[in-house]
Amino acid sequence: MKITEADATNQLQESIDMATVSREVAEAYADCWDYHSKGVFDSQAWQAVSVRRSLDFLASKWLARDEAQWVMQQWVKDYNGFQPDLLARLPAKALIRIAREGSVAIYVRNVARLPTARRMEADEKFAADLLGVICVRYWWD
Repeated sequence: MKITEADATNQLQESIDMATVSREVAEAYADCWDYHSKGVFDSQAWQAVSVRRSLDFLASKWLARDEAQWVMQQWVKDYNGFQPDLLARLPAKALIRIAREGSVAIYVRNVARLPTARRMEADEKFAADLLGVICVRYWWD
C-alpha cells in the first residue's frame, strides 16, 4: 500500500500533536509523577511540584483514544479513581481532549454512543460545549 504525501504529513502532525500534549500533561500533572515523599510529607519537594502543576488545565490538541491513553499512562497512572486503562472502554474512533479541573477530566467527541459514568468509573459524565465543540465530559475525583 502506497502512502501518499498527505498521509505522511498527517501522520507527522499527529506525532507532533501527541508530543505537545504529552509535555503539557506532564506539567499539569507534575504532582502525580514528580513528587516522591518516601512515606512522609516533604514540604520542599511538594513546593517544587505544586508550583508546576495546574488544577485548571486543558490540553491544546485533541488526540485519538489510544494516543490519549498512552499519554495518560506516562504521567497519570492512578489518580482519584482514574486509571489510563479506562480510556480503552471508549470507542476506538473517539477523540479526546485531556484536561484537569481540580482532578482528572477528559472531553470526548467523534462518537454517538459513549459508556456511562459508571462503566468509566467516573464521578461525572455530561454533555458539554468545549470551545464551540459539542462533546461529553468525564471527571474523576
